Amino acid sequence: MTKRLTIDRGNTALKAAIWSDGGHLEKVVSLSAHSCMSEAVEALGAASLSAVGYSSVVKDACRPDLEVLSALGCRVYDVKSDIALPFVNAYGTPETLGADRIAALAGALELVDGCGALVADLGTAATFDLLEATADGPVYRGGNISPGVPLRLRSLHEHTSALPEVSPDLVPDCLWGRSTASALLNGAVFGMIAELEFYRSHAPQGCATVLTGGGSEYLIKNNLVTFTHIHDPHLVLRGLNSIINYNENR
Repeated sequence: MTKRLTIDRGNTALKAAIWSDGGHLEKVVSLSAHSCMSEAVEALGAASLSAVGYSSVVKDACRPDLEVLSALGCRVYDVKSDIALPFVNAYGTPETLGADRIAALAGALELVDGCGALVADLGTAATFDLLEATADGPVYRGGNISPGVPLRLRSLHEHTSALPEVSPDLVPDCLWGRSTASALLNGAVFGMIAELEFYRSHAPQGCATVLTGGGSEYLIKNNLVTFTHIHDPHLVLRGLNSIINYNENR
């Protein structure tokens, strides 16, 4: 039986997964951002592959990564603005839209069963993207980008002379900070929650909220998400597999 390999190279990690032809996630590995592509392939024991889906936000890594993947002897789908997608991309500058955001949208589309989706990927950067359900099919309307919680805390420490460094792993224990450190933590965490709530309030009625990224896991684990949502830690990898399916079956 053949399998699919999906690869997402981000700023903080290189993630890879093996999927069955039926769409079942069989294995996932996460390596450091500076890992070689051959390490990911070896870690997964990738064999009998029918196709590979690849996304990267690290431009300098694309060429060597694709050389390794092309040597596997199967079709390689490098996600860029010109690839065929299961939704209409109405972004004004599609060539600048990150491959990870494209893949996350495709993954969300697979999970929401025909309704629209607000896709929030909370990591080093926090991205908020709107996929709207229309009579002619799903349309990507656009999205916004802001610093994630760790970046907010680090920036405040590095660009001021008096504000301390605060771990993004800490959890607020009250609404109002009682020290400078807790004020920084609360501002970053509750600010992110307020941002997410703001975009939810402006999404079309019936839109599902789909969360992914390490920041979303932090919010969910600490009971800071109080609304109905779909959470998929492997949303980008899922979307890459969905893009493979779409292109293989056209």
